[in-house]
This record gives sequence, structure tokens and C-alpha cells, in this order.
Amino acid sequence: MLIACQQAGVRLGTGFHLRHHPFHIEARRLIKEGSLGTVVSAAAEWSLTPRADSDSADWRWDPDASGGGIFTGTGVHAVDLLRFVLGEEVQSVNAIADRVPTSGEVDRSVTCLLGFSGGAQATVRCSRGVHGPANDLLLQGSEASLRVRHSLEEQARGTIEVKGTTARISGLPAGADLYASQLDAFAAAVRERREPDASGLDGLHATEVTLAVYEAVATGRVVRLEQ
Repeated sequence: MLIACQQAGVRLGTGFHLRHHPFHIEARRLIKEGSLGTVVSAAAEWSLTPRADSDSADWRWDPDASGGGIFTGTGVHAVDLLRFVLGEEVQSVNAIADRVPTSGEVDRSVTCLLGFSGGAQATVRCSRGVHGPANDLLLQGSEASLRVRHSLEEQARGTIEVKGTTARISGLPAGADLYASQLDAFAAAVRERREPDASGLDGLHATEVTLAVYEAVATGRVVRLEQ
């Protein structure tokens, strides 16, 4: 897809709406300007509350059609969000899950440990059918920490907390539609002939991490990613 779009001279974007949450944009800015110091530890969760399987499209329960379960549904978004706010790439992956796609059933609970190129260690959790999921983003640095509460979902909600720094927080959301923001940003990239905020290459990296997660689950080993 990347090669075809390059050859055709058109833009390829990936639907990572969490990049457009104002709190996540603010977290990225604070990290980039060094307000947290060196980020040592991070965590992101996007889990779903109990609901009937029939509430989801049938293809989500077919490993051949979906490529996986809860991780390909929500976990992949948490991975991309960490890449986005840290500005780093995933170098190593370890993971556990209740099922692997090759078993004929999709996973419902996955926890993984990611090693990033800048040295940060991060956990990603995603489960289907758990009570009161936090769905937070946590970033702990050498000088300050930041937590965005209840922001990993479909709407721009939640709260942001920063401790240990006097950096001013700006850009607070007022219930923005993240999918509308995502579409507007892609349209702007097309008009301005530049790469989208979440490019096709970002989608490729997220896919590589997803495949590494399932390999780690199947083998019980740490999987290294080539940069």
C-alpha cells in the first residue's frame, strides 16, 4: 500500500484518532520540550466494559478476517499513542494473552511490555469485558510525571494531571469529536501535499508491533524489531 500510494502520488493515512485528543497532543508537547525530563516508564490501557458479543460486528470474532481480537481492536491504538507521545520507536516486545489467533479464537485480554528506542519501558493493557477500566495514559519521567485519565476511547474526554513541573498546560478539550478531527487533519494533509499526522508508515509500524506481540505470545520469548 505504501509503495502503491508513493507511485501514484497520493497520500496514505492511518485511522489513529487518539493522536487528535488535545490532552495527548499536550502530553507530546511537554515531553518534547523536556518538562518531564527523561521518560523512564509509561503505560496505556484501552479496555472494554462487559457487553454481549453480538454487539460487535461478526468479523471481529473471526481470526482470519480480523487478524486478532482485542489487541487489533484497541491495543494497537494504545501502541500508536505511546509512539506518538514519546516520539520513539518500539524495539522489543514481550506479551501474554488468554488466546492466540492461531488457536481459532480471538484474544480477549492482552498485556505487553514494550522497550522503546529512547530507553523508556511501557506496558499496554487491553481486555474485553472488565468492570471499570481506567483507560489512562501514564508517563513517568526523571523530573515529573503526567497522567491523562479516561482518555483512551472514542471521544475527547478525561482529565490531565501533571506533577513535579511548573510547565503550563494548554489546549484543554471541550468534548471534541476525535473522528471528525482525524478526518479534518487528513483532508488538510491532502490539500497541503504533506504526510498525514498518522501516516501509512505509522500504520506499518503499528502492524509490525502487533505481529511481534502475537509472536511473543505464541513463543513465550522477547521479540526484537528491526529499525
